[in-house]
Amino acid sequence: VHGGTFAMTYTEQETYVLDVTSHVSASLSLAGCAFIILRFIYLRQSTTFERTVLQLTIANFLGCIGMSGGSDTFRHKALCSVQAWSIQFFGVASVMWTTAIALMTYAAVVKRIKVEEWETSISVVCWGTPFALSILLGQLHAYGPASVWCWITNPHLWWPYFYCFVITAWVIDLFCYISILKSVDRTIHALGEIDPALTIPHSKTLKRFNAYSMVFILSWLPPLTNRLVSETHREVFWLAFLHVMFLPLQGFLNAFVYGGILEYLNKKVRWCRKPLLYTPDSPHVSSSSQPRQLSETMRREIRHSHVTLTQPMLR
Repeated sequence: VHGGTFAMTYTEQETYVLDVTSHVSASLSLAGCAFIILRFIYLRQSTTFERTVLQLTIANFLGCIGMSGGSDTFRHKALCSVQAWSIQFFGVASVMWTTAIALMTYAAVVKRIKVEEWETSISVVCWGTPFALSILLGQLHAYGPASVWCWITNPHLWWPYFYCFVITAWVIDLFCYISILKSVDRTIHALGEIDPALTIPHSKTLKRFNAYSMVFILSWLPPLTNRLVSETHREVFWLAFLHVMFLPLQGFLNAFVYGGILEYLNKKVRWCRKPLLYTPDSPHVSSSSQPRQLSETMRREIRHSHVTLTQPMLR
């Protein structure tokens, strides 16, 4: 970093490798996003959750179009500005939509709040905030060549205009998903005492929440690590490689979770060797033992949780 402006420190060969990696990752993500969008259209699903995932997918799709250009845009000022603006706008939007999904799911599962009326407000915030920030950065003439892509040239602006959103989203998402996992796990154990068959939809929900958190962590851990290391005024090539490989992959990885590919592979390839749900043959529940007698209050609580977790929003 020289004079508040990002300076390239990679060799020509390293830049070529980063460019190719960016192209491949972005192309995979575009294919994954297209799969989710086509699946949404084909199944004609219009639940709150599906519509929120669709907006996240649109943000990922348009952001990956910008990242697919790599450093080829450095030679064209207009293309460079468009790429920088799209990465900033849709990058922050995708982070905010991921957090919106976490908060809406937390409200529905843990707090048992109806979130349907939140959609309009969430859309305004998740699209309006990144749009305003991207326009402001354009007015500050902050866009230009930055590492592999055109983005914000001044590293001092990376954190307040982008990475503060990522870190905040990371904290919120982890809190929400840990709370959700605990809530679902309690419901699974309680339902297993009544009827093991009732645990099936909850087990699927628990697996999916695990996948949600892993996608977000996997997508943003390398970029955050790379940016933190770059604050020491030096660039590490292998960290930059992981950065450009994983950051554009979010749409592709989301296809495994949101699009149902992961569930299909689990059935066909048997990735999950250890069953999560309770069955009569499971050591957690003895087939010869009688179900534990629960109080009426506890039964109502479990029944309410069962309805909440199996509602269309979370399917």
